[in-house]
Amino acid sequence: MAAAATAEDRTPAYGFIGTINAAGTDVPIDYTHRGIAPSWHQKVDGRPYVRSSRVISVPGAGQGVYRANEVIEVAFTFNTRVVVEGDVCVELYVGYDGNHSNSAREANYRSGSGTDTLVFGYTVRPGDMDSRGIMLARGTEITGFCGSGTIKAHGTDVQRNPWYPDMNVQRDHRVDTEPPAVSAVSIVSRPADGDAYTAGETITVEAAFSEEVMLGGLPYIELDIGGETRHATIAASQEASSRIPFAYQVQSGDTDRDGVSINANSLRLNGGGAHDRAGNPADLSFNAVAAHPDQRVST
Repeated sequence: MAAAATAEDRTPAYGFIGTINAAGTDVPIDYTHRGIAPSWHQKVDGRPYVRSSRVISVPGAGQGVYRANEVIEVAFTFNTRVVVEGDVCVELYVGYDGNHSNSAREANYRSGSGTDTLVFGYTVRPGDMDSRGIMLARGTEITGFCGSGTIKAHGTDVQRNPWYPDMNVQRDHRVDTEPPAVSAVSIVSRPADGDAYTAGETITVEAAFSEEVMLGGLPYIELDIGGETRHATIAASQEASSRIPFAYQVQSGDTDRDGVSINANSLRLNGGGAHDRAGNPADLSFNAVAAHPDQRVST
C-alpha cells in the first residue's frame, strides 16, 4: 500500500498531534493542512527484497562458454537474512530469441538459507545454445521466482517481495553444447604442370568444420596414393579455424595414375585432440573423396 496522508483532509483528527502555539502567544495554530495523494513512488513494504543478483559460476572451458552438464550459478543478495523452505527456483533465459517459453530454464535453490545471499543453479542440458549470453528477466508477481516453496525473512513468516531487477545479456556466460563436425574434406591443390604431381610437390587437403576448431598434437588425414597410405599433416603452428589445411609432400616412388583419393572417416588425431572453443569434442566423420584424374601422381 502507498503511504499517504488523506488528500484534502484538513481536520485535526489527521496530521498534527499535540499543541502548537504561535510563537510568543497562547494562540494555537490552525491545524488544517492539505493532504498528500497516494504515490507508487512512496510505497511501504516490509517484505525482504532482492538488492542485487549476479552470476558467480565460471565456465569450465575458460572461454566464457558452458558445456553440457556444467552448472550456471546465480546469487541473489537480499536486504536481510532469509530462510528457504521447500522447492524454490528462479528463471534464467538461455538462448533468448524473443520467446520466453522456449528459452526459460529453472535454476534450483542450492545454498544460503539463513544468510542474506541465496545461490541458485541450472545444469546445462545437451541442446542448450546461447551465443550472446544468458539473461535474467525482471522478477514480478508472474515471472521470476518459481517452485512451491517459500523464502521468508529470518525468524518471521514474512515472505519475500517477488520483485527484483533484471540482468541483461551476460557475454562472459555463453552456452555451447553442440560439437563441431566435419562438413567437407577436399583436395584443394593442383599439380604444378597441370598433369600430375611430381616428387617434392605438396598435396594440400582442406577439412572444413561447422565452426572454429582447435587441433592439438599432430593429427593427419590418410591419403590413398596408388594403393599406398600417406599422411597429410597439419602445421605445428595451426591456429583455431573452421578450415584446416593438411599437407603431404610427394616422395620419389609415389605413383597414382587414377588420382589421389581419401577414404571416409580417415582423419586421425594421432594422440591429439579436436574441439571447439567451449571444449566440445569434434565429430570427425566425413564422406570419402573419390579419385580424380586432376589429382594424379607421377614420380
